[in-house]
Amino acid sequence: MERDTEPLKRKSMHLFVEAAEQIDDPIKSLVALFLTFTGVRNDTLCHLHSSWFQKDDGDLKVKIPAEDACTKHEGDKICGTCNQKGKDGFSPKTQAGTGRTLKIPESWHNHYAEESGQQELDLRERIEHHFSIDGSVGNDVIDGNGLGIRTTNRYVKEIAAEAEIGFYRPTGYTQNNLLGRVPDITCHDLRGTYCVQLARKDANPWKMCKKTGHADVNSLEPYIKFAEQEFSGDFEEEFI
Repeated sequence: MERDTEPLKRKSMHLFVEAAEQIDDPIKSLVALFLTFTGVRNDTLCHLHSSWFQKDDGDLKVKIPAEDACTKHEGDKICGTCNQKGKDGFSPKTQAGTGRTLKIPESWHNHYAEESGQQELDLRERIEHHFSIDGSVGNDVIDGNGLGIRTTNRYVKEIAAEAEIGFYRPTGYTQNNLLGRVPDITCHDLRGTYCVQLARKDANPWKMCKKTGHADVNSLEPYIKFAEQEFSGDFEEEFI
């Protein structure tokens, strides 16, 4: 049974990002950081293509297309996810998610650190190293031929295990066939984390929608409430 989205709290986010930056596997690191700091859905990440990136006045941005060919495999085949959806290629889950442009952050606000403030983030460097952007040497699709949604969820669980955040998760632990007992976290929880991080910065809900791709501003209410409860004190004392 699918559970509700459970974003990372401030301490867990601090530990998770730290583990993602330190893990030896660059693909796993890229997956975890990209999901956390862009809020894209898992399937969007799996279809991520070098042509989606653009440089604009010194910034690196990614534009989510309304539709694109499925390039997750060599040749003319489409991936299992696109086939299951009955589509010939990639398209976002909702119409509201199409065409939005996201800046790749080079720093992030760590609300847990003792000196709460901006910390450097090497996500842009990792993207430019991995993808072929503006004719540079690199991959067109993540990890060469793209990734599957189960694989990316496993990567996220592996990093969460390295970060040792299971104890801090209300959902606790789960059993993975390959990894064993790991923190219960999914790629969609990282999308929720992105929404909460926007709310932590008191972002306007309508502007949040433009970044997250939610069609209805009311869909963001749980994340805004989550952030408000964190700063109320009693929520942090009970769940840390």
